[in-house]
Amino acid sequence: NHLLKVSEHEALNRSYQEYIPQLYRSVLVKIKKKVPCKGKNQSVNCSGAAVIDLQMEEARISKRINLQIETNRQAYESSLSTSLHAPSASLCSSGVFIQHTI
Repeated sequence: NHLLKVSEHEALNRSYQEYIPQLYRSVLVKIKKKVPCKGKNQSVNCSGAAVIDLQMEEARISKRINLQIETNRQAYESSLSTSLHAPSASLCSSGVFIQHTI
């Protein structure tokens, strides 16, 4: 039973380590901005507003991966809390009996 809990704990940690690099994804964002011609230099003739195109990559959290990470951590905490419980009284008395026998 102990080895089963240890392997479950390790599997949850490995899954967590695989999810973390996938948590953020890059998304291309395009923005168009019109800038009116309001210069102070009166000698320059303006034919209209300038259109500025911006493109950038933005990091966004993947909701699906985030949910998987949350589920993984809940299972991890549950596994950890059950592993840290005190052993049963019968197991303790059996251990003492075996120790006295040896």
